[in-house]
Amino acid sequence: MNKLRRFDRQMIESKQIGFSESRSLAFGRSNSLPLVTRKGGRLVLTEVGRLKSISLSESGVNVGTLIEGGQTPLEKQIMQLLSRVRPGLLTAHKDPLKALCILRVIHIPNLCYSLIRGAEESEEDLIWLGPLATYVLAFIRTMYERKWRNRGQIVTENRPGSKKLQIKKWEEYFRGPVIEWFDEAPEDFLFWMERFDAWRRQAELSWDYYISKQSIDIRRMKGKLREAAMLGVFKKLNGLPERWFRHWEQSILGDPDTGKVFRRNARKSRILPKPPSLERDTWLIEIWPLVLQYGWNWHDLRRVYNCKFMGIKPGELQMQKVTLAEVKQLKERCKESLDLHLGPSARLPGRRKRLPIDVNALLPRMAGIALGVTGIGKDSDSWVLGQIILRLPPA
Repeated sequence: MNKLRRFDRQMIESKQIGFSESRSLAFGRSNSLPLVTRKGGRLVLTEVGRLKSISLSESGVNVGTLIEGGQTPLEKQIMQLLSRVRPGLLTAHKDPLKALCILRVIHIPNLCYSLIRGAEESEEDLIWLGPLATYVLAFIRTMYERKWRNRGQIVTENRPGSKKLQIKKWEEYFRGPVIEWFDEAPEDFLFWMERFDAWRRQAELSWDYYISKQSIDIRRMKGKLREAAMLGVFKKLNGLPERWFRHWEQSILGDPDTGKVFRRNARKSRILPKPPSLERDTWLIEIWPLVLQYGWNWHDLRRVYNCKFMGIKPGELQMQKVTLAEVKQLKERCKESLDLHLGPSARLPGRRKRLPIDVNALLPRMAGIALGVTGIGKDSDSWVLGQIILRLPPA
């Protein structure tokens, strides 16, 4: 991994990567058809044909054969670059699905992080790098989830100290290189790619939501007019590098309609204060992969919400039970304002299972990860940098 990071910095310094001239950085959206879907309770590749060029090889997998597995224009652009400068990056892997998982979940996010850090010393705000940040955040949150799912499999044997010994081995395993974390996972590589995509997709939606709060044009317009509005907001927030804007300057300012939209949104006098609910709304959007995957219901969510924002410690939940009015208020906020809905596996209230990884029996599974997540609404610069300061949760 250290070699890869040195390679990333060499690319930045030699300017081999040209995101400053790429539309995909700001406007590249996820593919409408996901790579991995769920059918009959199991995960499958949506279009096997998209990966038909990948075949088992004794010499390992070439990065170039994985490009069709990219989920966004930005992701495919990074894959194309890696196929030119590091085609043998994945030759140690014989399984193409494993290679694709390692490339998408680990290598690409780490390259994105290096690119963000390369821009960190600039005078501009980092908000325009949001699409890169979604990969970094998805990587961190996927690795949190990988670690804590494994903790839940620890059971006590009929001899003293056995559980303590297993926890020690578990801690030692997860101190190893992250590139090896999926090798002994009970779940397959498709599962972890789907989890990574879920985390990244929600981070992308959160970034969109945050930007849209600065302009009604972003919420209402489409196509080039929406792009012009977004560029105007970046300019207004001091987050639009001139060298990057030159690529769009002629097409945006040369057209009367897009030029008008850009200038209107770029006015400093139009900077809007952050809505009081922005921090909480973006947190809700970003933790939704946990809600869907682990069958949280509205009562579960409200308990975690109270611990996150109301200053209630998990051990105090028994004394401060959530009320039906609190649950209803949060439910309406999620469904009507944020378009967030529970999954089909949501548990009915009162049917709670006591899981060994829970901080408290009153909290749902994986609540600890949700409590560690901070949405973009609190601090956009810290968010873009990927919340690296959080590291992994303690054992």
